[in-house]
Amino acid sequence: MLPRLLLLAAVVIWGWTFIATKILLEELGPVEIVALRLAIGLPFLGLVLLVRRVPWQFARSDARPVVLAGGMLTVHFLIQIVGLMSTTATNTGWIISFSPLAVALLSWLVLRERIGRRAVVGIAIATGGILLLVSRGRLGDLGWLRSTGDWLILASAFTWAFYTVISRDLARRRDPLAVTFGILLIAAACTAVLFAASANPARVGALSWRGVAALLYLAIPGLALGQWFWQVGVARLGAARAGLFLYLEPLATVALAVPMLGEPFGPVMALGGGLVLTGVYVAQRQREPSVSSESVGRALSDPAEDVPSTEDLQSADGATAWAAAAERRRPVRAHIRHAMGERLATIAPGGRVLELGSGPGLLAEHLLTRCPQIASYTLFDFSEPMLEMSRARVGHFGAARFVLGNFRSDEWARSVPAPYEAIVTMQAVHEVRHKRHVPRLYTQIRDLLVPGGLFLVCDRTPDDASPRSTALFMNEREQVDALKAAGFVDVELVMAADALAFCTCRKPGGAG
Repeated sequence: MLPRLLLLAAVVIWGWTFIATKILLEELGPVEIVALRLAIGLPFLGLVLLVRRVPWQFARSDARPVVLAGGMLTVHFLIQIVGLMSTTATNTGWIISFSPLAVALLSWLVLRERIGRRAVVGIAIATGGILLLVSRGRLGDLGWLRSTGDWLILASAFTWAFYTVISRDLARRRDPLAVTFGILLIAAACTAVLFAASANPARVGALSWRGVAALLYLAIPGLALGQWFWQVGVARLGAARAGLFLYLEPLATVALAVPMLGEPFGPVMALGGGLVLTGVYVAQRQREPSVSSESVGRALSDPAEDVPSTEDLQSADGATAWAAAAERRRPVRAHIRHAMGERLATIAPGGRVLELGSGPGLLAEHLLTRCPQIASYTLFDFSEPMLEMSRARVGHFGAARFVLGNFRSDEWARSVPAPYEAIVTMQAVHEVRHKRHVPRLYTQIRDLLVPGGLFLVCDRTPDDASPRSTALFMNEREQVDALKAAGFVDVELVMAADALAFCTCRKPGGAG
């Protein structure tokens, strides 16, 4: 319940920022608003990073995308505020909802990413809604083509798309909240220069109490708290389910802008806004694979041979290629790492953790940084090249231990020094090569835990209804059932996105 409340709070906060900006525009200019918002809000966002103990880890190669994204975000803020000078907060809320489709269009044009039929249909529907909003329903009167404010707001949807494309790979490699903070620092530096050159100190000093309240709202809830709530919600529910809450943002704007600012709202605006949201929904909706309970039952009882792997993780080149592609293919992995870190932070000082299928060490790096109370962290993997990458990444942590082994072996559990307060695994369980083996593996894992010990497991779900996919990967329901069958309690499906399912549970007993 809490993650949903945080996501709802975030989108309401963001929906109301357009209203706060309209109020401030009565007293300040665009540069002054952006510069003051960042100057006040960034220290609070920095405090959020400290409270959450977000790792501040960047490489020299990250400098270019951070600077480019910071410059683009500055342009985005200024274009949006200039647009708000000559349009309503309500129209802004509706039009800015087009941003996900702008990202899709830009990714197709610049990155040559595939855009499907659903996206084309969704963009067409949303475009019709935008034309209704901009024209106020008077499409035959070409005067609406001069509606500068609305067009600038639409342009800001594309500047946001540019910002998203520039920063996307970086946010997949690093903590998204840390990336946001770094980019906003660059934006703050850019606007500070503009502020020094063009601001009117007398106007800033004469700000009314209403203006001060609007500025503080933009800076603290609008910048720091909104980002915090959103990142926590995404980490708990996944990007796909969290994204559905964004449909409520324009409704939050309308709910406050109409009574507070006296902005009009009628059938044309409702129809136009509804078309925009419908278009975004249609474009983002994915076709779910159809897998009947009968076919799942047959697959579980199928005595067929194990599914052979198509990847050579025993070679250095194969392991390196997998590590490079994993984050790009499934960006939600970063959010799952953060969610695991939040849960693992609850274990007592001196706790022992085992990671099965540690791969290149990304999860280990995050957890050892996020949870310094861990006394021993064992990385277990069947690939020596993967362990070498892990050693290079986390070997400097005193708690790190490395074990080469294969959990398909009957004796694998004897090679790790049990018991453990927590066992974690990400995208590795399917390496048993058939899901009929998973309940036995989960039973072995349960036996390695102390009473009340945590088990955090994320693994692939079927890509499609093919026999290979449904034999190798369990769907969400099967994951939960397998954990319960192995004797775990408090089983919870936390997140399901990007063909990954993340579950948490614990061994019976203990204080929990």
